[in-house]
Amino acid sequence: MERRQLARPAIAFCALALAAVLAGCQMQGPAAPVDTGTPTPTATPAPTETTTPTPTPTAPAVIEAQPIGFGCDGLLSLQAVYDLNPNLSVVPDDAPPAGTLAATLVSGLGVACDLVHNSNGQVLRVAAATPGSEAIAALRAAGTSPYDLGEAGYEAFSTDTAILAFRGDLVLTAEADAYFGPDELAAALSAAIASIG
Repeated sequence: MERRQLARPAIAFCALALAAVLAGCQMQGPAAPVDTGTPTPTATPAPTETTTPTPTPTAPAVIEAQPIGFGCDGLLSLQAVYDLNPNLSVVPDDAPPAGTLAATLVSGLGVACDLVHNSNGQVLRVAAATPGSEAIAALRAAGTSPYDLGEAGYEAFSTDTAILAFRGDLVLTAEADAYFGPDELAAALSAAIASIG
């Protein structure tokens, strides 16, 4: 009988311990979310407007004067001058009078040749140069009227005392005082064009 009485408290203790262990093993529900406050939205930076730089206009390239590469014998053949007028002589002119078209072309590394009338000394100046873009622009501005020279590839203009012919960067001029008329100036230019090819 004593044994039974001792066993009861031991069983009761074991039952209580088992209940405690089982209570610790019960499944727990999901943890409640922890409120950390409302997150502050991150501001997205506004796209910056990119402006395309306006290109700076470039000036056309300046073409420098180039040596013409021939003298009066290349500009006016003796036969061409004789065919023009047997009473003319060719005289190289390294320093044409200031203000003449020939002076402009000589300063542009060109050549000037005087056709001197043997009887009266009157002079018809023929000149050629590749004087550079600025000189060409100035010479074009000097030509007051278009002139039909009749030479393929050449654009010609006239003034009161001269005819100017342009082909690319090459300029040819014929000028004189009143003794020589437009027809003689044009014939001298045609002779020069035939000589230089």
